[in-house]
Amino acid sequence: MFHIVCSLSVKSSEIDNILPLICRYSAYICHKVEKMLFRKNNQPKENYFKAATIITEGSHCIGSVIGNDSIHIEGEVRGDVKVNNVVIVAKSGVVVGDIKAKQIISSGTIRGDLLCDTLELLEGSHTCSKIKVNKILIKGDFEGDMLCGGLFVDEHAHVRGTLQAKTVAAGGT
Repeated sequence: MFHIVCSLSVKSSEIDNILPLICRYSAYICHKVEKMLFRKNNQPKENYFKAATIITEGSHCIGSVIGNDSIHIEGEVRGDVKVNNVVIVAKSGVVVGDIKAKQIISSGTIRGDLLCDTLELLEGSHTCSKIKVNKILIKGDFEGDMLCGGLFVDEHAHVRGTLQAKTVAAGGT
């Protein structure tokens, strides 16, 4: 695990000059992180992202988060999250609100309705919600209602609630 911390003191008259540099540097860091985390054998994953919003551990966001790029949540969000790419909820992350995204990957805690194409509830995750998704992988704890096309439930997962799925696989079979 790594954290990137940056602190700047900038005069308001200089913000227009320094903001493009910060954006370029942030995009470069996100690109490097993406290469480390989301590529295997130098083959890009489908959900490549060039920029991301990171809500760090200890941070609290109250209100909706809406955007086009990916978001990585290590802190707490109390409000809806709507992005056109990937939402990652880290082990320390908490979302109390609905999430709508192309893909959601969680090892943290989510309480709210989820709408996405692909959902991965990883080991250690706790999710209490209503889910409408095309494909789902559950390795953590889930409680709620689920409507999905394809479902894979790991042998260590805990699922409580109603389920409607076209295909179901459990424990690797």
